[in-house]
Amino acid sequence: MTDTTKIEVAVYLPDDDGAVGVRCKARKQTMYRWEYCKDPIGVNPWIIANTTSASSSFIGGLDSNVMYWFRVVLINNFGETALSPKPIVTL
Repeated sequence: MTDTTKIEVAVYLPDDDGAVGVRCKARKQTMYRWEYCKDPIGVNPWIIANTTSASSSFIGGLDSNVMYWFRVVLINNFGETALSPKPIVTL
């Protein structure tokens, strides 16, 4: 069974150009797979930035003035749950 509780994913711009910070509410015994893409409708568009035990992460190496979509996949004993993606244009 997958935990389908709604959780907001926040995207914010740190002081570092080409980087984006992402975070969500922390969950017990959960890993977080941070993903991004330029076109969420394409075939297998999601790129895995990293997988962490922290409920926040930085994704770097992004191009300036490009629309990206970001999401987090929660991984726990129930399985995997992808949260709704958030769009942002990098600076």
